[in-house]
Amino acid sequence: MAKSKNHTSHNQNRKDHRNGIHRPKTERFMSKKGVDPKFLRNLRFVRKANLKAHVKHLGVKRIALLEKLAAPKQPKQLKPKQPKVASKPAAAAAPKSQTASVKVAAK
Repeated sequence: MAKSKNHTSHNQNRKDHRNGIHRPKTERFMSKKGVDPKFLRNLRFVRKANLKAHVKHLGVKRIALLEKLAAPKQPKQLKPKQPKVASKPAAAAAPKSQTASVKVAAK
């Protein structure tokens, strides 16, 4: 007798989610395998030149920072603190028994 059922997806979704479905991990740098060797050699020189320029730039920034730190500092002027304003009116803050007697006395 020939088989009648060729495929089923029973339990596959459960098996997939058991360890979680994740996106494929992306590599930080693409592989250079199979790339033109002449281009790769030039790439090494370019990276070295960029690194030298970056280090030189950092040196300039460091000198500017040191000059800024060496300059005399001016004292900051402090603003006077303002008192906090109550959020509720005074009548609402009083207990109920006092507010009732105040209403009676006002009539």
